[in-house]
Amino acid sequence: MSNLTTFNPTLLQRRPPLPVVADYAPALDEHGEVVEVNEPLMPSLLGLVTGVYLLSVVTMSSASKETSWIPQVIGATLGVLWIAVGIFAKGQPIAWSKPITLFLIFGAWAGLGFLVTIDPDYFMDVYQTSIKVSIITWICLQCIRTRKDYLICCLMIGVGGCIILLVGYDTIMRAVEFTGSRVSKGARAEDTLVNNTNDLGQVGVLMGFTSACCLLGYRSVVMKLVAIPPIIAALYIVAASGSRQAMVGVIAISVGTYWHHFRMSQKGSIGKKLIVVFLSLCVLGGTLYYIQNLPFFFRLVSVVSSREEVEREPRFQYFLYALGATAEHPLMGLGTGGFALARYGVNAENVGHYSHSTVSETLSCNGIPGFLLYFGSRFAFFFLAKRTQRLPLPSRDLAMVRLMMAFFWGLIIFDVVNITFQDRLVWPWLGVACGYLWQLNKRYGSAAPVVA
Repeated sequence: MSNLTTFNPTLLQRRPPLPVVADYAPALDEHGEVVEVNEPLMPSLLGLVTGVYLLSVVTMSSASKETSWIPQVIGATLGVLWIAVGIFAKGQPIAWSKPITLFLIFGAWAGLGFLVTIDPDYFMDVYQTSIKVSIITWICLQCIRTRKDYLICCLMIGVGGCIILLVGYDTIMRAVEFTGSRVSKGARAEDTLVNNTNDLGQVGVLMGFTSACCLLGYRSVVMKLVAIPPIIAALYIVAASGSRQAMVGVIAISVGTYWHHFRMSQKGSIGKKLIVVFLSLCVLGGTLYYIQNLPFFFRLVSVVSSREEVEREPRFQYFLYALGATAEHPLMGLGTGGFALARYGVNAENVGHYSHSTVSETLSCNGIPGFLLYFGSRFAFFFLAKRTQRLPLPSRDLAMVRLMMAFFWGLIIFDVVNITFQDRLVWPWLGVACGYLWQLNKRYGSAAPVVA
């Protein structure tokens, strides 16, 4: 029996108070775990319109010239709504996120390429896309404040992928059923709402990832079921694209999901550990089985089969040319689009070709400072997510953050083999993700960190 006869508060373990916000206040349960109270049932108006914008990008941005203006109008509308509703009506503070800030600085630095380009008209024609992508990325950063906002954006990307599958069903199914060992014209799914097969594969990877976020992030069983068809559609789209970057991207994200999410979830009871181990094996084993049985898997095998095959790849040769251009112009580079203007690469019609790699393109066209700014933005995103996952987050928010860390490795694959600094889908999605991370840090940042 205790000899204490009076209450002594100094004997209690003190816990720093959690921040409180009006619409989404965290609290602790009887076990000291963070729980959610007053979680919004629906996304905000700004979150919903942001999701509609991403849906329009997936389905209309590259479908045809007749529809490419629609995402721009929706993006402009979103900007007006952010000012009218977000700033004036709700009084939302401006969100500042290091990854997006570095990307905007990169865009400003790239604008200085006007001073060194050999074709100012071509430079401005290309650079204006960078300006538009930078603006809409910033707006997306400001519009996302809750997990429901983030998830509606993820869901809309998945819906967009389903529309791609339905509209291009014949072309996609013909590509999926391909059985040859050499790619002939039209074998890959080229006639879809996304007219470039590599971009199609990238969209498939992103929609599979965002749909998985919906599967893990929604509480509602109905919404979890809604997230399943886009995952299936994503598998068909990646298969039909025949894109090697998509294949490697799927592998990278799957391994990252195991490492950052499932591996960190192997805590608690024996039963929970066994379930997590089983799910991990399903994800990793299922990914390898899926990739090996893709109709265009031979394209990936052929390029990694020998050193000679790697060195014959145009991207490898372009990388060497880019290093030479960087050595000659280390500070400013050749200006945006300069790699093609200098004809370091040419296509089948003997027209100047870009380098097919963000690494090569930023080095040769924006110089070493531009390269460091761009990839500094990439790694800032990873470390922002890594820092956020150490906060005492509710389980579903924690899962979203860990999945972002897994997707980072897919982003790096895209950077190596594709041009991403003007991507109309990936960068706005990163703005969405960073807005969500910013709010999580604001909400839970003053709480005691959880060692993970």
